[in-house]
Amino acid sequence: MPNRHHHRFRSLLHAGAALAALSPAIAVAQVLEAPEVVVSATRIETPPEQVGSSVTVIDGRDIERRGKSQLLDALQSVPGVTITRNGGVGAISQIRVRGADPGQTQVLIDGVQVNDPSSNDISFNFDALLATGTTTASVFPTVHAVSVDALFEAAQARGMRLIGGKVLMDRHAPDFLVDDVDGAERECRALIERWHGRGRCAYAVTPRFAPTSTDAQLAMAGRLLQSAPGLYMQTHVAENRDEVAWVAELFPEARSYLDVYAHHGLLTERAILAHGIWLDDADRDALREAGAQIAHCPSSNLFLGSGLFDWALAREAGVNVSFGCDVGGGTSLSMLRTMADAYKVQAMLGRRLTAWQCLYAATLGAARALRLESEIGSFALGTLADLAVWDWARGPVAERRHAVARDLHDRLFAWMTLGDERNLAATYVAGVPRFLRPSPA
Repeated sequence: MPNRHHHRFRSLLHAGAALAALSPAIAVAQVLEAPEVVVSATRIETPPEQVGSSVTVIDGRDIERRGKSQLLDALQSVPGVTITRNGGVGAISQIRVRGADPGQTQVLIDGVQVNDPSSNDISFNFDALLATGTTTASVFPTVHAVSVDALFEAAQARGMRLIGGKVLMDRHAPDFLVDDVDGAERECRALIERWHGRGRCAYAVTPRFAPTSTDAQLAMAGRLLQSAPGLYMQTHVAENRDEVAWVAELFPEARSYLDVYAHHGLLTERAILAHGIWLDDADRDALREAGAQIAHCPSSNLFLGSGLFDWALAREAGVNVSFGCDVGGGTSLSMLRTMADAYKVQAMLGRRLTAWQCLYAATLGAARALRLESEIGSFALGTLADLAVWDWARGPVAERRHAVARDLHDRLFAWMTLGDERNLAATYVAGVPRFLRPSPA
């Protein structure tokens, strides 16, 4: 919507994608015959069998198997733990868990620090997301329940609409990131009770992807999804050919990769499935009938060489398509850059996406796929003022291209393909300014 100077327009952007995160576990040790000590991420004394994925347990058998004679030697191999020795046996040594003190956990998203371990605030930092113009996001935290609390606390502090949930992985992952079915279910039910429907927070049952969950865990996820109204499900599907072949080996009874999720009751109208490149007609029909959406992650797909998502086939089949960053493999949190990459993917297939199609998928289309169009995605009466204010062009090349635009679509296309975060003037969440571009020095 240009103003009278035709320099700015407004758009709400939705990040319908998944952000991957890894955070360290807190170490737990049992040495020889000494009683087992449990230090959980929540600092609540808890029996080890009830802790689930929140900790790494090193027991006497582990120490013996590794040939360690000292506790410090055993702890040295735990991810996120740093040992500083100040002398020989009997001397004082320092044990640091990643973070400023044992009450803090540093959270990383694809190696990018999103909290400040030197601060008492252990929350996620969404400012980088807001600085790209995104006001709503569907996020993968970690397998640790504490990461989900941190995620929702940070979103709630900013008034953001946030969808997320504890990642489920009970196989094919590092030991310190593997949970178990019963422990994961307990943690998820507690998190749903604590966060789902609180403010603008919504819980998503979150299997990382089919290969890292057993049938038992996927069945549990299906039960969870039915445990409360309005729950989402987010995961990955059919990202590359090797992954599809692996799923076929792990789940030989399933007709397809997507069918694994459908079989366990995870394919619903609130299902968000990242990638969806290697699907067939039957899969697309199943997605349409369920009302599920594919979160197209073009920058990740291009960077990893996963394949080219066929937008036209998906839309012709009636499948909802939104955008995702997939920062585990993607190169930017920006929906603007993601739209430009989506155009390039379709161009490689010999097709052309219009700027209108891309903008719709990033705004109202995503809101409708999430069943949130009464709240976000447009300027309709009654929606919240989640807004991003953009300059049409920044820099001499973009400004020159903008000056020769033939019509509104041409102007929008130039913004989409030549713009970046420099174009963003402000981001508002429910009418509150959460990002304002710094004034030039």
